[in-house]
Amino acid sequence: MEGVARLAGEWNAEIWTSSLAHREGQQTDARGIPLEVARFDGWLAVVVLLESRGDHVRVRILKDHERTDVADLRVELDPATLLLRWQ
Repeated sequence: MEGVARLAGEWNAEIWTSSLAHREGQQTDARGIPLEVARFDGWLAVVVLLESRGDHVRVRILKDHERTDVADLRVELDPATLLLRWQ
């Protein structure tokens, strides 16, 4: 992670990555971030969770830089069209 962060700094770039989390039985921290992801917290500026909700996917921001008052986005992803829509 340190090398990736250094490279991003040298290139003045943002790095995006994803993580596959199991839906059931996973442990999370107080913010709802899976512990497998939370262990990299110092390296992560933003954490977004995509939650399957039947016919749509709820988009949740779990970490937004150092803000403690993370906004509750009322946004969902339509898996058929891949469009975002307000709830």
